[in-house]
Amino acid sequence: MKINKVYARFYKSFNYDHHRKAHRDAEPRPWEMIGELWYPYIEVPIDARITTIVGANESGKSHLLGAISKAISGEDFKHQDLCRYCDFFNVERGNDFWPHLGIAWSDVTEDEVGKIRSEVASAPDSFESFLMFRQGPDKLELYFSTSTGIFHREELLNAAARDFGKSVLPRVFTIQSNVALPGALPTSELVTGQSGVLRDRQTRKRSFDVLDILRGVYSADQTRFAKDLPGLAPKLGPIISELDESPATQDELRKSYTLARKLLLHLANVEPERLVELGQFIDAGENGHVTALVESINQQLEKRLNFPKYWVQDRDFQLRVAALESDLVFTIRDRTGTQYTFDERSAGLKYFLSYFIQSQTHEPDPDRPEILLMDEPDAYLSAEAQQDLLKIFRGFAEPDGDARPVQVVYVTHSPFLLDKNRAERIRVLQKGKGSDGTRVIKDASQNHYEPLRSAFGSYVGETAFIGACNLLVEGTADQVLLAAFHERSSAAAYRAKVSY
Repeated sequence: MKINKVYARFYKSFNYDHHRKAHRDAEPRPWEMIGELWYPYIEVPIDARITTIVGANESGKSHLLGAISKAISGEDFKHQDLCRYCDFFNVERGNDFWPHLGIAWSDVTEDEVGKIRSEVASAPDSFESFLMFRQGPDKLELYFSTSTGIFHREELLNAAARDFGKSVLPRVFTIQSNVALPGALPTSELVTGQSGVLRDRQTRKRSFDVLDILRGVYSADQTRFAKDLPGLAPKLGPIISELDESPATQDELRKSYTLARKLLLHLANVEPERLVELGQFIDAGENGHVTALVESINQQLEKRLNFPKYWVQDRDFQLRVAALESDLVFTIRDRTGTQYTFDERSAGLKYFLSYFIQSQTHEPDPDRPEILLMDEPDAYLSAEAQQDLLKIFRGFAEPDGDARPVQVVYVTHSPFLLDKNRAERIRVLQKGKGSDGTRVIKDASQNHYEPLRSAFGSYVGETAFIGACNLLVEGTADQVLLAAFHERSSAAAYRAKVSY
């Protein structure tokens, strides 16, 4: 099954659809009613393959990703997510009102129908689509269309609502846009993560600076040492304060190290025992064994990575490792044959490598469809790198071979992450006036992309010149037709080199 539409009301910046309620021809639907009151959901259509969510700052783009995840899983509902300017936000005793989130599902298979009926025995014998609405974590409403045009409604409460669909609804996963590949991986972190405080190379160096200062005044005479120690405070204070890392920094390090291990163990398919040996040899100073193992790891990275397929800016790019002190350092070799550390290259490359590793090491669910969510991946990437990222998204949505397609929904501020030949995949969100909250702009590609220009604060047309070779056509229709003809007629290997 696939997501066809997302529904939200009273959730963060999503209040309800004021425009639909004010329309004289609009009629209430069963799931829009709260008693005798009519509160239409804000509806966001989702493309069967890739959906691009755009909008100005604070327009509710990222909120939509959270709405999708919570509506499917029923987890992480919080009272603090209730829209603060909705009619139900108050502190009155007994008020236990929750945000309302829903999903319209389509392309439901016979096998999925059977699994749903095993949880909801009174569901119809056959259906290809249905709607589900969560009114908090403990109440779920299901709506099935019938031949009479009247919806068949089922209500699940408490545990039945929380557990619904665990074995049949698509699994949501994310590519984390704020996690970068680290510049080095400590030998203690090569195979398994450590539970203690993590230190990167820079903080470990500061620790050695502290030891050097203490060693300079150390004396076997304990009385003298105790007397000299207070005078070191001005030197030690600034260093020690820099060593006190926040939990957020620790969490970032832990995620970065986990990513590096995935690169070595899963993507490069390095034997874990060899990494254990490498760590032991580095610590013992056995340089001959270290050199041999490092060279073998580099050969494995070159053979397994296939990174140039996605990073078109440098087809000769190579990711390599080198042993330095107590670390396995990641380095980069470019088209000039020169080798650089990560500190000498842009942050964009580190983050693109992160996205690439996360996508390539993703393990598909063997039993359920999947949905990929990604929030603002453009923050660290150049225009050309963003075009490369679109290839990763297409690899999920339109995979080669027999792999199951993954629905992709991502949020962006950048016009370079738009497929202007697929205007039907673009959704523009806009913050309304007063208590209107977030609303969806329909037909965003019409009127010369005016809603997009307003959302980005720039002219989309100005982003056309992003390739090394450009072909200009007279009208938008010419561009779309030419792109479609090219996709149908060109070889895949050549098509991969062309963007529109």
